[in-house]
Amino acid sequence: MVLFRAKNLKINMDKTILVDGMGTIYNEEFQPNEKLLTILNSFTNSKILVVNKFREKGSQALGKNISNSFSLEEQGINKNDPEYFKLLMEKFDISPENLIYFEHNSENVETASKLGIKSIHYTGNNNEIKLFLESNL
Repeated sequence: MVLFRAKNLKINMDKTILVDGMGTIYNEEFQPNEKLLTILNSFTNSKILVVNKFREKGSQALGKNISNSFSLEEQGINKNDPEYFKLLMEKFDISPENLIYFEHNSENVETASKLGIKSIHYTGNNNEIKLFLESNL
């Protein structure tokens, strides 16, 4: 079962931001990265929280900053598998050139990049992410 929540399933034609959950939006204690959420909130683009596991925790981030979430947890498909991103693009009817992605796991970043998704490895530097978003949106 694919997890997604949306007020409106139609994603606009602007670029969509894919945001990693654990290690990026949340730390290991599921505490939100408030500074990063504030940066994300400054962009009006659609945002999708992409998670491998802990779907129920990921859905808690939905709201003002992030309007959709996506997980293939039940199928056992993780973000290091290209199929994850292919199914995400199919579900939201969006092409790779209309996605930008940041994530703490470099292997997942590499997988998305190989599919044509503009991606960056999140190292904890929120300013770097702000510049990445500003230059790619």
